[in-house]
Amino acid sequence: MPPLSGTLEERKAELSQLHRTVGDLNLALSEKDRQIHSLESQIPKKKEPPPKPKGSSGVLGAIDLDEGPDAPPISEQIASALRSGAGRVLDLFREWDADGDGEISRKEFHKAMPALGLEVPKADVDKLFDEWGGGDGTITYKEMSQILKAKPKPRVPMPAKK
Repeated sequence: MPPLSGTLEERKAELSQLHRTVGDLNLALSEKDRQIHSLESQIPKKKEPPPKPKGSSGVLGAIDLDEGPDAPPISEQIASALRSGAGRVLDLFREWDADGDGEISRKEFHKAMPALGLEVPKADVDKLFDEWGGGDGTITYKEMSQILKAKPKPRVPMPAKK
């Protein structure tokens, strides 16, 4: 910083000029802030889409899960829905595999369900993942392909209650 030079009066005049300049800049900034706020208020707010109801349409189409007393378990219904769209599900596998490791984690599997139009309880998705995952915490592309192409095991009906 250069040493101060000039008389005290000259320095006071320079300081006074600096104060006026700073004041003018603050006024200009305040006006710009008002203009920005005015423009922001004119921008329409982005509305979030409403959540899809159960049985809503996803990439597999409209899927309506039966929750009646004689219905198969929800996890079986999910498996059936996934098998019915096996080709599309396998195409989507890579999208679900968010980290690109060739495996779907439980978290990735959960995130995939709403995209398919399946709004189901977490416990049912966990049950299906446990059945399909082989106990290692992931489902590989090969495992998913084999599962989706396999015929489902026949369901043994529950005996009627007397």
